[in-house]
Amino acid sequence: MEGQSIIDAGRFEHSVCVVDVNFPPETEITQLLNTYYLNQTPHQRWIDFEDAVPDTIPYNSWITLFYQGADSPYDSIFCQDPVNQCIKYQKAYHRYSGRFPYAEARSAYLPQSGEDNDPFNVADTSSMNIGTVEYEVYIRSLDEHGKPDHTPASVELVGNFDPVLDDCHLSDHLDNTIGHGDTITWNWWRPANTDTFNFQTLKFEKKFQFIINASGHDHPMEPQSGVKNWLYSFYDPQSVFVRFARAGAWVAGGELNALSDTFEVTFSYPLTDPAGDEIFGNLPDWLDTTYDLVVQGRDTAIGEEFSQYMFINSGKVLLNVYPVSMLGRWTEERTVRFHLRIVR
Repeated sequence: MEGQSIIDAGRFEHSVCVVDVNFPPETEITQLLNTYYLNQTPHQRWIDFEDAVPDTIPYNSWITLFYQGADSPYDSIFCQDPVNQCIKYQKAYHRYSGRFPYAEARSAYLPQSGEDNDPFNVADTSSMNIGTVEYEVYIRSLDEHGKPDHTPASVELVGNFDPVLDDCHLSDHLDNTIGHGDTITWNWWRPANTDTFNFQTLKFEKKFQFIINASGHDHPMEPQSGVKNWLYSFYDPQSVFVRFARAGAWVAGGELNALSDTFEVTFSYPLTDPAGDEIFGNLPDWLDTTYDLVVQGRDTAIGEEFSQYMFINSGKVLLNVYPVSMLGRWTEERTVRFHLRIVR
């Protein structure tokens, strides 16, 4: 077939063979060390990160990752670095909150040039502190050409143990303890104030109170934390919220691990009504009612912030600062049902 090209594009297909001449390295996390402080004294424990359940780490404690990387033997034969085997490393983390998805954030891989791959090197390049969220921490190795491990090694951790609610009850102004199923009885003739006459208004005034009490504690590995804020609510028999004292919002307790909030009402009546007949003829509709008090605590304070650090190239680097009030761990929720009345 004279004059016809040997390669006829209309009849023959050509194929391209792609050959990867640089295999990616592999990375392995070998150990995970947790450092936490009790009474300003450091304590350490090894974490078994290879089981199916992510381990919980004390809030603001530190983890140190020990890891190693290896390149393909087809690539490593060209490496002229007998110490590091031409391997460098990068770290990254992904933080998220199962309770509050808005807290999700991811840090990009952070370069670590020239890191020694000896896991017991004095120079720390592998540590970061842990906030009150869930973490996925990644390590990947890079070869001498900067090619990364496409399947980085990782560990999953839970930051911050749950605190515990120890007690929840009410009391009246006479120090009577009111537990579940009890009644707060205000006696008209035994008010909270001893001087019931107001010389400015020229009226009698009687004050009555009840106190919301709760106590709790944090995990033994977190003695420097504690239950810092409380949320309590009151509901009437129709499950309608009733605002007594500071109900309905997270509030600071009187002291660490304790809540003591007072609800107080003042009845004012004229000299011509010494027995308070007008008061008892028009009592508030929230009296002589049964309520459910629902209480729980958390281990972060209003306005609290967390500073995320990571060691990079042997230096402690601040990555970011973010609010953690709502991200704190919560105690269980407990309910106290009580009846409130006034008599004379």
